[in-house]
Amino acid sequence: ALAAAARLMGVEVAGLARALGSRTRVTPDGPITSPLEPRGACSNRDALVKVVYARLFDWLVGRINSSIGQDPAAAASIGLLDIYGFESFQFNDLEQFCINLANEKLQQHFNQAVFKWEQAEYEAEGIDWSYIEFVDNQDVLDLIEGRLGVVDLLDEQCRFPTATYKDLADKLFAAPDINSSARFSRTKRSTSAFTLQHYAGPVSYSLDNFLDKNKDFLVAEHASLLGGADLGLLAQLFGGTEPEPAAAPQNGKGALGGRSLKAFQFVSVCSHFKRQLGELMALLQQLEPHYVRCIKPNAASTPSRLDDAYALHQLKCGGVMEAVRISVAGYPFRRSFADFLRQFWQLYPEGRQAAASGDAAAAAAACRQLLAGCGMAEGVDYQVG
Repeated sequence: ALAAAARLMGVEVAGLARALGSRTRVTPDGPITSPLEPRGACSNRDALVKVVYARLFDWLVGRINSSIGQDPAAAASIGLLDIYGFESFQFNDLEQFCINLANEKLQQHFNQAVFKWEQAEYEAEGIDWSYIEFVDNQDVLDLIEGRLGVVDLLDEQCRFPTATYKDLADKLFAAPDINSSARFSRTKRSTSAFTLQHYAGPVSYSLDNFLDKNKDFLVAEHASLLGGADLGLLAQLFGGTEPEPAAAPQNGKGALGGRSLKAFQFVSVCSHFKRQLGELMALLQQLEPHYVRCIKPNAASTPSRLDDAYALHQLKCGGVMEAVRISVAGYPFRRSFADFLRQFWQLYPEGRQAAASGDAAAAAAACRQLLAGCGMAEGVDYQVG
């Protein structure tokens, strides 16, 4: 099996055995290379497979984007973002945790676009209307990705080679900021599970595999081996990568309790995901969003069957009902004075001159005349900002 893997990757068998069976760590006295026990070698193997898969996946996405992407010089573009929907299963792991974090962030963006920004614009325009309350999920985002939140404590425990899921559970359940949140609770049926109250409902997560799945660091031996592979694609993916060998934390302190040796280059899956998610949200903030909400007809995914209560629950959790309510309570049709007069000038021909004059006061007065002629009352049927 080792020879077959070496042949497929274009590396020497001895080099692959050395990269999988040993680990170099940096100490104050210099690097120390030591052999790994079978369990450690298996973990080393899994780390190698994960990093190869991750880099190949990123490379493939980059190639697809460059092939079908727009002209960089284009003045306008249309982007399509399609993500997994909110997930809640009988057993929820780190994958569901990350997927639901992404959904929380996008739900917040939806809230801001539909509610916060809408109401802020009404206030800025001096529009008289009834303020609509909506559920803000910032508190659950702080709980997950804020300082000393779930992700921070997960990353801290990942830096300790001997840490177990029980250690992580103890840390989470002892953290005052986490346990004081109404969004967080311990799961009664398990000592290594917790429940988060997401915008779409409660989800219980098992911590059993969180540590293993969150570890994502490139071992120096792996980078050196694959960077010199005969297989051109592998050499390209790892060429120029010079990670430092891993080092254990000093004085028993983790990332939140003190500095570790500079050579320790751990990057967690959650932190990497959180950073990419932040970049995505920063991009979305610059765009004009349009939302398409997909509703599952029933929980069992059975064809030709609509569960009314289940569909309504999704509409409520996704903020769709509040979006409709705010649209009805507000004024979704908006035009500048000049644009409005140009569009409906047939109803008030005198308004064309006001639209062309550039005089905002004259244009506003012309709009009022036009609407009054249609029998519409200001403050009842329309408002002027």
